[in-house]
Amino acid sequence: MSLADFFRREPKSLKGIKERSGGSPGAEGALPALKPITGEQARAALQRSRARRKAAGTT
Repeated sequence: MSLADFFRREPKSLKGIKERSGGSPGAEGALPALKPITGEQARAALQRSRARRKAAGTT
């Protein structure tokens, strides 16, 4: 078997990563779902963050 054949061979099982995993939920599954924010809310949060840093004296 050549090296090219080794990388071209069919897998023994066509199961995906999810089916092969241990079945325990990952860290993402343990976190609550975040609600989407608008661009306006993101800009307001950035302004608040900049104001806090300015008040604290950091750049």
